[in-house]
Amino acid sequence: MGVRDFFRRKPKEQAHYKQYDIKIANVGETTNPFSFADIPEIDFDLRRDQSRKVYNKSIVAKNIVKRINDNAVYTGLTWESSPLWKIIKDAPENKDEQKEITSLTENYWKLYSYSKEADYRGQFTLQQIQKILLDLYIKEGEFFVVYKYLSDRSRISPVAIQILNNDQICQPYDSEQLESAKMRGATIISGVEFDSAGKETAIYVQEKIGGGTVRIPFFGKKRRFVSHITNFPIRGMSLLSDIGCDLKDLAEMDHSVIQSAKTQAKMSMVVTADKDAVPLKGGIVLPGLKDQTDNGTEEVKLEGEGYVFNKLPPGYNVSGFNPTLPNQNYEPFSNFKKQEMAGVFGLSLSFLKILHSSSYSAGRMETIQSWGSIIIFRNAIAQFLDEFKDVVLSEWNDSGLLNFPGFEIPMIKKAWLYGSWNGIARPIVDPVKEVNAVEKRLKLGHTTGEREAKAYNGSDLYENIDRLKDENFELSEANEYLEPKETVQIEQPDEKQPDDEKEIIEKREG
Repeated sequence: MGVRDFFRRKPKEQAHYKQYDIKIANVGETTNPFSFADIPEIDFDLRRDQSRKVYNKSIVAKNIVKRINDNAVYTGLTWESSPLWKIIKDAPENKDEQKEITSLTENYWKLYSYSKEADYRGQFTLQQIQKILLDLYIKEGEFFVVYKYLSDRSRISPVAIQILNNDQICQPYDSEQLESAKMRGATIISGVEFDSAGKETAIYVQEKIGGGTVRIPFFGKKRRFVSHITNFPIRGMSLLSDIGCDLKDLAEMDHSVIQSAKTQAKMSMVVTADKDAVPLKGGIVLPGLKDQTDNGTEEVKLEGEGYVFNKLPPGYNVSGFNPTLPNQNYEPFSNFKKQEMAGVFGLSLSFLKILHSSSYSAGRMETIQSWGSIIIFRNAIAQFLDEFKDVVLSEWNDSGLLNFPGFEIPMIKKAWLYGSWNGIARPIVDPVKEVNAVEKRLKLGHTTGEREAKAYNGSDLYENIDRLKDENFELSEANEYLEPKETVQIEQPDEKQPDDEKEIIEKREG
């Protein structure tokens, strides 16, 4: 009996399952619905506002967000289609046919993702949208995307996405909407509707400030309308808000150090008085200086390049002003605080600063550890891209542009859409050692050339091979004209002279 014949059998014929006492719970029929009581109450709006303020005022916060985004997304994740052929009914068994299907699907997706059709406003490509979404995810802990279905036949795909402002998703106050949700047994928290099992079912969007909310379901009968990617139950919560106080204090200290350095760069002087000096009414008034108070020079704006004191009253002296900052201890302290804050995001200080001053082994370990956190952030974008890709390819299958037999069956559909999202590879400390390691992994069968090409720069191995063939052929032709050819001397055989000519020559010589 073949594998497929086994799966065609009825459940009661699969007798070996009876040896396991497995009870499958039906969530829809459970008597204990999901409870939100265990989830702590959090003011998501306040946390989101704190995160935005911190990001706008702290250069360290901007650096963290940029480092994560540049490594997790870079120029955009690319899709590698890898259908599970053994699961798909009536799938082609010929490798060439399978490769043709995956190549065609990837090329359609490539055309669509590098166009601006994915953006509802037609402003960004899907690669650029990925960076925008990851910025939102890092800074605010979540993002919402609404899918639009357009009827323009000139488009590659009818699907376009609209990125919502997270503030637009808010609690509804319309009595009809609240009563309708109650009738469905739903719970609405911070603008997100959940069913009795705790599954997201809809969002409530405020189209304009002060206006009412519109309910948008996550799914219709056949189509998806909303994607919500979050790092926390219910709504997102940015890690920037957790280190907001430290970021704010460090930014203020940096500012103080810079101002102190600017002051120290000038020849600053202080007027001092002896204990026996006679107090002057109105203080010491310096001609030419602005914004002096009634008591003298307590507040002075030095707008000129220098001032000369020709005469001071008896008992008054001028001494140099030497601020204590910056000092040599500030940089280690600043690095210590930055390491703590970078650690909240799973990054090392050297990875954050793009500066490896330690040994090769230490630098490599720091990069590997930081890269684990980068992959986590990359997976957040990959999760959205999976949902988006499912929507786009479903439309192509329904329109006949692609033909996926058995697509209406959920498991077969997942088998057709199976694949991976690839971005730039982990930074390499020593390229030579890394290439040697890849070569050994290939020989041992621990990886494939196709996977290594995807992991290295997101390219396709077979496309690389085809291009190399063309390039090598053209390069060989070019070298024929660049390299001088060696001239070969061909010796001509001696021709025998006729007898009569020999006699004439002998007579002349004699």
